[in-house]
Amino acid sequence: MVTRGHRRRRDGFGCVRLADVGEVRAHGKLVLRGRADREVKIAGRRLRLGDIERAAEAVPKVRAAFADVRTPTGAEREGRIGLVVAGPVTAEVVRAALSARLPLWARPKKIVIVPEMPLTARGKRCREALERLLA
Repeated sequence: MVTRGHRRRRDGFGCVRLADVGEVRAHGKLVLRGRADREVKIAGRRLRLGDIERAAEAVPKVRAAFADVRTPTGAEREGRIGLVVAGPVTAEVVRAALSARLPLWARPKKIVIVPEMPLTARGKRCREALERLLA
């Protein structure tokens, strides 16, 4: 992203690093793909999905958590937060604990409980499988 005032060059323009990810198409149009830092906008406020994951992982018996935003469909105007939790715990317990830690607008609308997080062949979280669980 090019803007005035950052690391001034001779022409008066400079660059500033943003977390937005995008590409310039062949016809010169900039297409934004999302953000590199997993920061989303919910109810007009910026929220890091990692903050929701850490709050869920602080709940007793929760071994791991994954938060994501489902895209709006139909009459929904904004994305809805979904949460996958691994551990011997119920969604009601997680929801009650998160209500004490997160503001109303930041609480997950959907909570899926799994015995273990799905992993890739290399032992990392399988993001595609987790996103399918929240679909």
